[in-house]
Amino acid sequence: MRGFVTDHEICKILPKRYKSTPENSLFIDGNSANIEAAKQPRFKTVLLDDIENASRRIPALIGKKT
Repeated sequence: MRGFVTDHEICKILPKRYKSTPENSLFIDGNSANIEAAKQPRFKTVLLDDIENASRRIPALIGKKT
């Protein structure tokens, strides 16, 4: 059985796994504590608490027009 990964660990693992940088990555989560953890290494973040708000923010953060 795999262990749980902490918020801060995932912020280090994802950029390495996908050969990217936090500044070029979008972190989406429904937990505000996870969003705060992702902001420190400068991920672009979206708190998924309101689907309409998230639907507007995501295209803006990735540079796509709706």
